[in-house]
Amino acid sequence: MTIITMVIIIIVNLILQGSVLPFFDFLVFAPNPALASIAVIALFKGKYYGAFFGLVMGLFQDILLGDVIGMHALTYFLIGYGSGMLNYSLNNENTIIHLIFTAISTIVYNIMYFLIIYFLARDVSLAASIRRIFSIEILYNCILAFMFYKLLYKIFRISSLKFGKRQR
Repeated sequence: MTIITMVIIIIVNLILQGSVLPFFDFLVFAPNPALASIAVIALFKGKYYGAFFGLVMGLFQDILLGDVIGMHALTYFLIGYGSGMLNYSLNNENTIIHLIFTAISTIVYNIMYFLIIYFLARDVSLAASIRRIFSIEILYNCILAFMFYKLLYKIFRISSLKFGKRQR
C-alpha cells in the first residue's frame, strides 16, 4: 500500500510540476510539490522511505524536466534522509512540525541548488541566490505540505486502538 501510494504521488507530482504549476507562478516563483511531499513522507515513514522517495522523485524530475541529471536527485535524497531521521523523535500528528520542516527543507533545497549550480561553473549572482532562498516559495510549499499532510495522514495513520470481542 505504501509503495503504490508513493508511485501515485510521484506521477501526480510530475504532472503538476511539468504542466500545471508553471502557470501559477506568482512573483516569478512557482511552488515545488515534490519538495513538500518529500518532507511530509519522510516525517511520516522515516529516513529510508524519505531518502528512496526523494531519490526516485529527483531522478524522474531530472530526466523529464531538468538540465543536469542528478542535481535534484541528490538534493531531494539528502532532504528526505535528513527529514526522515527525525521521524521517531517528533510527533507526527502535529501539523506545525510538518510545515516547519517543509520551510526548512525549502531553504536547504535552494542553498544546495545554488551551490551545485555554482560548482558547475554557471553564472550565479549572490543577490539572486539570497532572494531565491528566502522567497515566497517557502509559503507556497508550506501550503502544499499542509494539503499533503491532511491527505497522507489519513493514508499512513496507524490505528493504536484495537477493538475486539471481550473475554467473559
